[in-house]
Amino acid sequence: MDDLEFRRRILADPNDNSAEMIEAKNSSLVNRKLSDELLQLDTKLEKALKVDVPDDLVDRILFHQSGQTPAKPKTTRVHLAIAASIAFAFGVFTGQFDQIISNADVTRSAELRHWDK
Repeated sequence: MDDLEFRRRILADPNDNSAEMIEAKNSSLVNRKLSDELLQLDTKLEKALKVDVPDDLVDRILFHQSGQTPAKPKTTRVHLAIAASIAFAFGVFTGQFDQIISNADVTRSAELRHWDK
């Protein structure tokens, strides 16, 4: 096993005790040192993750939750959505109405020009 493969496998699983890994660990001092460092890091991480849970944690969580009021439905968003829909519809109607009026003006001016001839 080459050094790259050893490093990849030891970083993936420092506790790998296959025959190839043991042979690669013992093949050089650098590999052995890397393996020992990773095992020490692994034990430090395990110690850091072992946190004692306080005895009264459940009571504190339940007490905190019982003091909270139930969440209200978000009616302000509904009202805002309705207002936005009305404003959008009004804008579309106004745009169409202006276009109808401007088309009528063009039509009237064309009719007047036709009658003037």
